[in-house]
Amino acid sequence: MKPPYPFWYHILMSELPPELPNNLKESAISPEKDLGVRKHAWKYRDAIRVIVWLAEHGYLIIGGGAITLDGMPKITNKRWQYKMIGDIDKEANIRAAYLKAGRFLNDVNEMFGEAGDKYFYDLYFEK
Repeated sequence: MKPPYPFWYHILMSELPPELPNNLKESAISPEKDLGVRKHAWKYRDAIRVIVWLAEHGYLIIGGGAITLDGMPKITNKRWQYKMIGDIDKEANIRAAYLKAGRFLNDVNEMFGEAGDKYFYDLYFEK
């Protein structure tokens, strides 16, 4: 049974995994204070570390995007989403989502170039 609210509501309200290493928790920008929504975002290198950790620990990365911190925090139009493939097992979906997340982060970071220091990347995931 589907919840009575949109798909994105669940992922915006998700918390960081309690077992996520402290250094990755601490490197995230403060979600409610900085963005006004419950969202976690990291600089490029830490975002890569987070997706590796999530995939290694059985989390399905279901989407994400880029947030600019050039002045006030702002969600950009650079977003992606992963839809589970029904005819493959969960581990294969986790791997496919991990690869898609990595490609997105690499492509967008390369596109931003030197301005990349002004961007953070948010990730949505589920266990």
